[in-house]
Amino acid sequence: LEKLHVDNDAAVQRHAEGRKPFGSFKTIDWLGRPGSNERICTAVTEWGISHRFRKGTFRDALINAAVLDIYNRLSGIVSLATLTWTANMGSSLLLTAGQEGEVTITTPMYHLFDMYRVHKGNQALAVSVEGDEIRASSAVAEVDAVPLADDSMTELPPLAVLSASASRRSGGSQLFLSVTNRHLGEDVEVEISIAGAAEVTSGTVSTLNAGSIEDCNDVGEPDRVRTQTESFTPSAVPFNIVLPAHSVSTLALTLA
Repeated sequence: LEKLHVDNDAAVQRHAEGRKPFGSFKTIDWLGRPGSNERICTAVTEWGISHRFRKGTFRDALINAAVLDIYNRLSGIVSLATLTWTANMGSSLLLTAGQEGEVTITTPMYHLFDMYRVHKGNQALAVSVEGDEIRASSAVAEVDAVPLADDSMTELPPLAVLSASASRRSGGSQLFLSVTNRHLGEDVEVEISIAGAAEVTSGTVSTLNAGSIEDCNDVGEPDRVRTQTESFTPSAVPFNIVLPAHSVSTLALTLA
């Protein structure tokens, strides 16, 4: 997905710079006025990954966190990206129950979006992630019933265990780092370095996790999967943190 957007942006900018193989044309805005010289960005009208089409599980939130990381990192390319499902379908944010829909349940995806909204309006930061990979053989072992799957599944490229994105609040010393441990069975201890920072003076760590990646929220247990937040102990940079197996964490840090 990330490569698709980068390649698409290269093609768009090539046309925008006037190297048009099919002749010249002028851009106009939605009111019919001549277009500006500002950068042309991509808008994604629908996106979303769902493993159980009508039952939003924690597995949905775990993989969609990586998509949100991509759109955070590519915020200079993708200016708008809207989720396909809002309620009662796929990896939606809300579920309603009862004859008149009088009960509203927040899904794991809702809590994921709630965690990531701290990045809204911030300055995106470059993130470099180094770590282990999940090989294709172990990925195939997780696939039990994939429609239209064939032998090409065994040729999947390795998947990085960690996914991350970060942002900084404009004019301040607050930094927000979201990081996902996609390994289903192992905790991961990571070292976090922040260029230009010497110390973290305060902060919080919010973690979204579940006993099983197939867990979901329903009428019987509406809070089975939800975010847990705790204070972050001040620490010198770099510092280490343990990410639980199959979890999404967002660190909100105040830097010295």
